[in-house]
Amino acid sequence: MVNNILLRMKTILGFKSDIELSSYLGTTPQSISKWKKRNSLDYELLISKLNNKVNLNWLFYGEGEPVSEKKKEGDKEEILLLREKIKEKDEQIKKQEIQKEVLQETIMKMTFYDHNGEEEVPEMYVREVAENSVNYK
Repeated sequence: MVNNILLRMKTILGFKSDIELSSYLGTTPQSISKWKKRNSLDYELLISKLNNKVNLNWLFYGEGEPVSEKKKEGDKEEILLLREKIKEKDEQIKKQEIQKEVLQETIMKMTFYDHNGEEEVPEMYVREVAENSVNYK
């Protein structure tokens, strides 16, 4: 039952993943996973986020039409805005991942010299710096 409700939510909102849905709901993908495992939902959260935009009989039981005609036009605009926000966040994440890779490559290429002036690359040190110095959220 919970899986069907979540699937209908993703369908009406145009989301393909639980990550997109969790972002919209302001929760984590792990919360959605727990809901599925426990076959339980935060009904108040779902109802508050949908804000009377969806026919609850359709959402919870699959009965009737998903949305009344007068609500459809307003919802399209909001859904388009939400999709655009998600797209922007995805682009930001991709840029941060590229920046992280460049920084890690730079660190890995760093050359160190021992006390005799000989070139030395202590791999454990470089690896530790690469793993610990780049933290993105």
